[in-house]
Amino acid sequence: MVYPVRRDALKARARIDDVDALSRFNRETPAERVLLGLELTELARALAQAARAPWLSNPVELSEKARRYTAPLRAVWTAK
Repeated sequence: MVYPVRRDALKARARIDDVDALSRFNRETPAERVLLGLELTELARALAQAARAPWLSNPVELSEKARRYTAPLRAVWTAK
């Protein structure tokens, strides 16, 4: 069964969302994007640890690699 949907309204809303996303992207600096990516990575790892994900075979090693990779990035991007 096909439900009646106001497709024009949905398309208009999608266009508005696209414009908002583009303007938000243009306002962000590269440093903010990198830090957001790092925060999302840390969140994903915390959720995986809480769910005992099988891909976290050696969390100590992964944490050390993440620390070594993110520490210099954080220092560079937050120093500016």
